[in-house]
Amino acid sequence: MTYNIDNLRFVFFTNENNTHLIELTLKYFFEYNNLENIKISVISNNYKNFEALSFKDRVEYLSGNVEFEDRGQHFSESLRRTLPDIKEDYIFFFCDDYFFISNTKFDDLEKLMHLIVKEDIDYFGFDGIAGQEVYAWAPFAVSDTSFPNDYFYYRDNDYRYLYSVQPTIWKKSSLLKLTDTFKFSLHELDETMPTMKSQNTFKCLAKNNMLTTFMSTVLSVPENYFIISYCEIVRHGVFWHPTNGFHLDPNWLGIKLIDKLVQEENLSNNIAFKKLLHAL
Repeated sequence: MTYNIDNLRFVFFTNENNTHLIELTLKYFFEYNNLENIKISVISNNYKNFEALSFKDRVEYLSGNVEFEDRGQHFSESLRRTLPDIKEDYIFFFCDDYFFISNTKFDDLEKLMHLIVKEDIDYFGFDGIAGQEVYAWAPFAVSDTSFPNDYFYYRDNDYRYLYSVQPTIWKKSSLLKLTDTFKFSLHELDETMPTMKSQNTFKCLAKNNMLTTFMSTVLSVPENYFIISYCEIVRHGVFWHPTNGFHLDPNWLGIKLIDKLVQEENLSNNIAFKKLLHAL
């Protein structure tokens, strides 16, 4: 089956030190997103060994040719240099440690893209970090019957994570405008810089807190998850796992996914994953 998402490209951001991780992420991505017309790019500041990349027949690997910076300032410049090479007007943005664990609901994604284009939305965030706070924000009235009227809200301009880097659909020209105006790390975009907030003119939406997408801290995937179902598996440079000092329930899906990856991919014997494994 095909869906009308031709103007949307899935984009993963990585860096020259994490290509081993993004290759594993892509393996899981294709397991749950196996459409003929899907478009995928990986953006990195650079690639140390481009020839070793595994998915060149299915993925467009874009390099900003930007020097890696420990504080992450290569992020915005890498985007600024590579986004113009993407012909689609919208990008579905992911970090390199976001692992799909269920099939994407492309019928709902198609409906959401129709809404985003029709209403000229600049940013649609799939994060649920705001929790109950979202219900104090201005509701977004859906002008047709594609989604119920209590599904979406305007992101509050003072919200700490106004431009959260949890999975997001960006209007490409709007994200490019940010990179032309500011220099920033991924963290500074996520915990949105005060100057970005004060100058924000974008139309930014959030979903309500009941529309689940983030599965790292749940015991099972609900049937009514909203479009995507994913786990974030890295925090502070290591796997987000109890053995690395995080106080987490070992039965959570994110922990079980990491255990599965370590076992099935033999990560304990892969030197590239030594830093991520840490105490595992």
